[in-house]
This record gives sequence, C-alpha cells and structure tokens, in this order.
Amino acid sequence: MIKTGITRRQFSTGLAGSAAITGICPPFARAQQGYPNRPVRFILPFGAAGVADITSRLAAEKLGDKLGQRFVVENQPGPGGMNDLTNTVFTQVDERRVKVTGSRFIPDARYRVKLEGAEKLGYRSVVLVGIRDPFMIAALDRLFADVRERAEARFGMAAKGVQLNFSIYGRNAVMGALEPVTDAKPHEVGVLIDAVAPEQELATGVAMFVRGTLQHASYPGIRNTAGNMAYPFSPFGIPVGPAYRYNVYHLMPVANPLECFPVRFEEIR
Repeated sequence: MIKTGITRRQFSTGLAGSAAITGICPPFARAQQGYPNRPVRFILPFGAAGVADITSRLAAEKLGDKLGQRFVVENQPGPGGMNDLTNTVFTQVDERRVKVTGSRFIPDARYRVKLEGAEKLGYRSVVLVGIRDPFMIAALDRLFADVRERAEARFGMAAKGVQLNFSIYGRNAVMGALEPVTDAKPHEVGVLIDAVAPEQELATGVAMFVRGTLQHASYPGIRNTAGNMAYPFSPFGIPVGPAYRYNVYHLMPVANPLECFPVRFEEIR
C-alpha cells in the first residue's frame, strides 16, 4: 500500500508545471552524457484514467518532444493497491484529535511486492562557506569550473571515481538546473562543497583543496586576496561518513504475496 502526502490534483499540477520548464531534465541525468539515450519509463503511483494519469501522459509527450526520446508512462499504484485520498476530509475534533473520513482503499488487480535497495558510493566530506562579496558571487560558475580542473589535475578524480559537487544556497541549491528564477542577484550565498570518494581521507582532501583554492581565487573586481569566505565551523572539512544512493526502487508482480517470503512455524513444548 502506498500512502502519499499529496492528492492527485497536487501531483498533476506539479507535474504539469515541471514539464512546462524549458529544457527540463534532472540535474543528475544532465551529468550523464547523451541522456536520455533510450526510452524512459515514467512510474506513476496512481491508477489509470485518472487526472494524474492523463496529466502524466501529456507531460511525457512534451518531455519526449524536448529531449528527443520516448517517455513511457507505467501505472503502478503500489503493492496490493493504493489509498485514494481524492475525497478525504479532515475534521478537527478538538485540540488533540482530527477525524479523517472519505478515504478508500482500491485493490490492485495484480499484487506487487515493493523492493528497495541502496548502493554505497563511497565516503562523503563537505565544507560549508558563506560569501557576501558581490563580485565573487557573480563569478562563482567560472570559479567552480576552474577549481574543478585544478582538483582533477591534483587528485585524478575521474580515474579514482571521485565526485565533486557545488550547491549554492540562495541561488539554486534546491532546484538546480530546474530553478525557474535565473536572474536573482543575492547579496549573500551559502556554498556547500561536497566531495564523495572511495576513501574518507581522499574525500576530505579533495573538499579541503577546493576550499583553499576558492579562498585565494582571483576574479574580476576582487578587492582582497583572502577573507572572501566565512566559515561557520572549525575545522572546515567535515567527514560525513559513508554515502549511499537508491539503486533499486521496484514493484515486482507476484502470484502470491508470500511466495518470496516463506514462513515456517515451529511448535515449542
């Protein structure tokens, strides 16, 4: 059973808005050269013929036109069925209780078992800095490209499987390439330097090297050669530990819900 915190209407509105953004593509997908290079399966956690289903198919068609690849919508309501919250009403009974009515469970014609899995990417280290210099903020994209090249030359990141990412809070850290507001001029930003490597020591080394290179970088309008970044923590580098990502998120059709999970009873006297 899948319990969602959104209604079909909210889901459909968000999906339609996302599809309307020019050049839409997830940030992680953009990093993969030539993505998408094959048909894309769009897993929809709602049944067919509903508002969300129709909206998803329209969005899939638009995405296919923009990205030059076919998007296939696949309805997978969830293991056993789904909770339909379309007509759900929440009524406050008193200060501590809420009465919920109108929801219903819709059994799926084909039972599925939900499978989830994660893979270990390596070890993560981060450095968080604050920047108020307007000239440095304007030059961040160029500076990131420069320090990435230097880090590659210093550590051989590609050969060692090191991932280096930058998140700019105050500009587009949440939405990334999907951020619709592209002309904002923040007076200060927070930059998260995020390094993932096979060993924790290497991840910390990369993150700290990038921090130091940014600290003394040159850019148009620079007024000083140090002190352009503020640090909320000391030491600067924070070894976070193992880093993981989802690599299995699948609904597997089964004839019997218990066929993959045998149960044996023993009587103990």
